[in-house]
Amino acid sequence: MKKLYFPLFIMAISMITISSCKKDLLEVNEEFYLSKTIVVQGNETSFDEDVLLDAISENDLIDKYADHIKSFEITEITYYINYFNGPSTQQINSSILSIGDGDGNNKITVAELNNVLLAQASAETNLMYDNAAMEQFADYLKDNPHQAMVYLSGSVNETPLDFSVVIKFKVKMTATIL
Repeated sequence: MKKLYFPLFIMAISMITISSCKKDLLEVNEEFYLSKTIVVQGNETSFDEDVLLDAISENDLIDKYADHIKSFEITEITYYINYFNGPSTQQINSSILSIGDGDGNNKITVAELNNVLLAQASAETNLMYDNAAMEQFADYLKDNPHQAMVYLSGSVNETPLDFSVVIKFKVKMTATIL
């Protein structure tokens, strides 16, 4: 009789272990980047540009798990100048990075770029950002249609304007596998 209890005990422990891990086995946790390039051109010292970030077309993981995303978090924002054709002393005096929903509504300020010498801004640089704005931005990308508008407005010290800024968002996503 004792020999019969031991296998039953092992089976019970195994079932408890499998059922407690089952929840984690049905989740996928991924970290990746979404990025957009904002082109700035003109003959004025001020600029106001926008671009649509369509997360599904930018990343296959979002497309794959779009209807099963449990959480979506932006953990980092960086920027760098990937194209510059202007005077060597040209700088962004002040600039605001904002986001809105996919239709361009509910615009909210995310971060600021100040005193950026464009000729020397080719290295990726972290931005300090507003947490509440990032949560709103993450919701736009998490929820259908998984889109958000990204805005960059500001002023420079001299013209003409002919540069582009790459904005990168580091994303942490959890989705269910069903």
